[in-house]
Amino acid sequence: MERAVMQRFAQRTMGQLIGLTLAMALAGCGGNIKFEKTADELLEAMEREGPVVPLPDRLAPATIDSAAMLSEFAFAASQMSQRTASARRLMLAAEARVEEAEREFYPQVTLTAEQITTEQSILESSNPSVEGDVSSYETGNVNLTARLRLLDLQRSAAVVAARSEAAARAADLKAAEQDLLEDIVTAYVQAGEALERWRLAQAEVQFYSARAEFEVRQEAAGELRGSARSVAAAELARARSDAEIAAADFRIRTDQMCGLGFDTTCPYPASARVTVALPRPQAITQDELDSIENAPEIRAMADRVNVALREVDQARMAMYPRITLELAAAQRDRGGSLFDGSSLSRTNDVSLQMEWDIYTSGRLRRIRDAELNEALAAGHDYEARLQSAVSDMRSATSALNALWQHDRSLDQVVALRRAALQEIERERDAGVLSDLDVEQARLDLVRAEVFQQRTRRNYIVATVARARAQGAMDQDLLNTVERVMSDNRFSVRVYGMAAP
Repeated sequence: MERAVMQRFAQRTMGQLIGLTLAMALAGCGGNIKFEKTADELLEAMEREGPVVPLPDRLAPATIDSAAMLSEFAFAASQMSQRTASARRLMLAAEARVEEAEREFYPQVTLTAEQITTEQSILESSNPSVEGDVSSYETGNVNLTARLRLLDLQRSAAVVAARSEAAARAADLKAAEQDLLEDIVTAYVQAGEALERWRLAQAEVQFYSARAEFEVRQEAAGELRGSARSVAAAELARARSDAEIAAADFRIRTDQMCGLGFDTTCPYPASARVTVALPRPQAITQDELDSIENAPEIRAMADRVNVALREVDQARMAMYPRITLELAAAQRDRGGSLFDGSSLSRTNDVSLQMEWDIYTSGRLRRIRDAELNEALAAGHDYEARLQSAVSDMRSATSALNALWQHDRSLDQVVALRRAALQEIERERDAGVLSDLDVEQARLDLVRAEVFQQRTRRNYIVATVARARAQGAMDQDLLNTVERVMSDNRFSVRVYGMAAP
């Protein structure tokens, strides 16, 4: 009786498993199980269980607004950028790989079931009475197996490698954010350079226009040859062309900067303000040099050196034995044939398995040597990149000191040019000098101011380079850039001049 009940239970269980498999297969044919799901559909399902990566609502470039602030735009762009979103996804993928590697040491349970139908024909037999008989019977096998890795040094090294890769991906995310901030500040400063060129060209247009009018009067009075007057006309045409090109460059660079952010507002770039005090550069301290090792891209390279070393360990540990504990429960329900009766059997197995690659013809050693050379190469790259970052920081600091001193000298030059303009205006009013002399003095003053603006802009470039070497593109730096690069008297006007 008990045997008949167990047979019915086994047949019912096998039937349910087979029916479930067929139902899943039919559902797949019907389209309920989709293998062509879009990225958005897969993303929605994943983010219900895991972290959400912020993205802009629409991939439209930021709109320009005179009330926008550089620091607010920069940080909004760094948090809502496709570039940082990609780096964040890779970080999440690396973290998932860590869990995958760790769970190799968790129990792994597998259920297998099979239904076998056997058609048996007796072709020859010592018993003539059964020759030619045909019989059919079914066999059902159900196996439940649990495996647990007890010792696998190669996979243990893979866990450590995965953790180092996850740390490297986290550093890559920080580096991506720093790179985007640097790109925004660079575009902002480059647009300021175009604004400087436009201002200088406009001053030249004003001067050469006055000079052309003056020479027309001189020619009419017979005091100037017509051939000499063409020089001023040519310079005037050149200055107007320079102004148009500078205005177009300003708009292009401004649009490029705004294109680095989405679904937000970006500011009008400005040139350097000559009335703002530049922060005095500080000498490099040992703490700052040490902090270079913590810069995101340097830290990422260091973590990848660790990844390479752990891959060496994986190659080494492949030469050691691996031990696995396996527990298996199996049930076999076999129908009867012509020669034996039906049977229902159960087995419970406990096994301790050891695998050891004793001889591989040197293949594992060659793998180890290859991984070691690749790890050493990664170490050399790390040292070279670290030394390059230290050199960049020293060069930027030297440039800061020279530019700061030069800016102090230009303060005096600009003050003298401004005093000279005032004196020439008084002499013009007294009838001693002409309006052209005043325009020449005004052009000289603008040239000196633009030269100082250029010096201050280069000071900001060196400041950014020093901060980037340390991975210190932060709010304080953006505030400094915004405070120094704040002469926006012509920004809106120049941007509108080059409108398509």
